[in-house]
Amino acid sequence: MKSLPLIFLCLGVLLLGSPQAQGAERYISDILIVSLRDAPSRTSNIIGHLRSGDYMTILEEDDNGYLRVRVSSGIEGWIPKKYTSEGKSKDTLIRSLKNIITGLEEKIASQSSINSKLMAKVNAYQATIDSKSTHEAQQQAEIKELKRQVTEAQDKYITLKDHSEGVEEIFAERETLLENNESLTQKLAVLTMENSELDQTKNIFWFLTGAGVLLMGFIVGRSGRKGRRNSLTM
Repeated sequence: MKSLPLIFLCLGVLLLGSPQAQGAERYISDILIVSLRDAPSRTSNIIGHLRSGDYMTILEEDDNGYLRVRVSSGIEGWIPKKYTSEGKSKDTLIRSLKNIITGLEEKIASQSSINSKLMAKVNAYQATIDSKSTHEAQQQAEIKELKRQVTEAQDKYITLKDHSEGVEEIFAERETLLENNESLTQKLAVLTMENSELDQTKNIFWFLTGAGVLLMGFIVGRSGRKGRRNSLTM
């Protein structure tokens, strides 16, 4: 659609042409064959023929409606002006417009190809941006999770620090209890040893007591037997 104004502009320029002057171009219009004569008269000798669409260069114009022209072959002669038209012929205009349209179509196709490549690059860049955005979102989520873990660790540290005073007191009491326990263990060991010695003393005492009783019994029994013997002898 953008190429239509350019086409109409080119067509307007071609149709307007330039003002009539020496050296300007004209072409045969409406008549299939026009005779080229050696003088500006219908009775002059014919030196050539021109067909519709043939171009010529104007060299001179007389007052009787004739033009002295030079054709493409280089021959110069006279033809009636009324059979000519200024500017470009319709066939030439059509060919020119076709060439312009073809050129514009080629430019459009080339621009379309360029646009497609640019769009592919844009899509690739967009995909890269989307990928980076996804990666950035993942990193943001990881950072958020790490911050949460750091906050949780700080809260635990504060809690442990708050409880650390009681823990220190407990450890101090534990050390005191351990010392007291060790002292009591040593005292228990001493008492156990003393108790063991007392048990041994008691055992010896009872052993000696038993031995003494047996000895006393033996002595008493022996004394009794001697008394009975003495009484029998008497």
